Amino acid sequence: MEIKNAADEDVAIIDDIIRRQFPYTKIPQERISEKIKDKNFLIFAAYQENIFMGFAEFELLGEEARLNGIYVEDAWRGQKVATKLVKRALHECNKKHFRKVFLLVKKTNEGAKKLYQKTGFTFEKMHDREIDGSKVEVWSVKI
Repeated sequence: MEIKNAADEDVAIIDDIIRRQFPYTKIPQERISEKIKDKNFLIFAAYQENIFMGFAEFELLGEEARLNGIYVEDAWRGQKVATKLVKRALHECNKKHFRKVFLLVKKTNEGAKKLYQKTGFTFEKMHDREIDGSKVEVWSVKI
């Protein structure tokens, strides 16, 4: 498995995933292309040979970074793809001297919360907004 910085050739597949899995974000495809080039974002794509496995997007905000989204294709779940994506991003955040990474996760998303626990994140607090009608938790990890 190779984890690399996302590139222009990844935009269409990332756009399709975001539209299916994170429709509430309403991000136009052009914005994904802009984020890939923006130094305030870390977007990684996982590949097995030439097969796209998943991606993760982190946004760099002052002294903290936020995990905006992570997704692994069904065929690759359970093979530590998400764990490797998160660990790669945490390593890059550490190299850039960020002190903390946080994320928002639906309270009911137990699978994601297991991943976050495995990669060092802990529950911090309840967030004051909902996503798709679900309560949202804030999780973080100090790096």
